[in-house]
Amino acid sequence: MEWWILLIILPLAVILLAVVTAILPWSAFVTASSSGEAGFCLKLLKRIPVLNIRTSLAGQTEIGLAGFWFRLKKKENKKENGDILQQDTDLKVSLPLRLKAALGALTPDTIIVLLRYFRGMIGDADSCLEISGELGFSDPAATGIVCGMAYGLGGVLGVAKVNIKPNFCKPVVEGKVKLCVTVIPVIILLRTVRTAFHPAIRRVWIALVAPQRHAGTRGLSMKGGI
Repeated sequence: MEWWILLIILPLAVILLAVVTAILPWSAFVTASSSGEAGFCLKLLKRIPVLNIRTSLAGQTEIGLAGFWFRLKKKENKKENGDILQQDTDLKVSLPLRLKAALGALTPDTIIVLLRYFRGMIGDADSCLEISGELGFSDPAATGIVCGMAYGLGGVLGVAKVNIKPNFCKPVVEGKVKLCVTVIPVIILLRTVRTAFHPAIRRVWIALVAPQRHAGTRGLSMKGGI
C-alpha cells in the first residue's frame, strides 16, 4: 500500500471514529462512600470502560485508562516562599477584577439563557441515583422511623434505588451513593456551543478573559447613551 493512501485513510478513520463516539451514548458513574473513598467511571454504551478514577481521604489516587492503571504521586512544592507570595498577590489582584467585570456583564437575559441551558441539559441527560448503606441509632425505635422515612423520601425525590439496612443492635452510619448520568456528547456539545455564543453569555466570558476590554466597551456605551 502506498504511503499517500495511508495519509488519506488515517485522518478519515480518526474523523469517522470521532463522529461515531460523539453520537453514541456515554455514561458517567460517580460514587462516594462514608469511608472517604470516591470514584469516577466513564463508559461507552454503559459497558465499555474508558476512564476510571479512584481516590481516598488518604490522598491516594489511581487512574485507569483503557485498562491500564496509574497511581499519582504527590508533587513536592519546591518553589521558594517569595515566588508563592508573588503568585498569591497577582491572583488576588486579578481575580477580583475579573469577577467584578463578569458580574457587571450579567443581565436578566443572561440568567434566563442559563436557566434554559441547564433545563435543557437535564432533559437531555438520563440520570439514575442509588443509595445504599447501614444505619443504626442507640434507640431502635428511632432507627426504624428514620429508615422508613429514608425509603419514603427516596421515592419522592426520584431516587431509583434505596437499600438502607437498619441496625437495631448498635449505632452505625455507613453508606454509599452512586449516580449514573447518560448523555449523547454531540447533543450536549451543540447546546453548549449555541449557549456560549449567545450575546448575553458572550459578554460574560469576554469580561472574564479581558476585563479591561469590557470596561472600555461599557464606558463607550455609557458615553454614547449620554
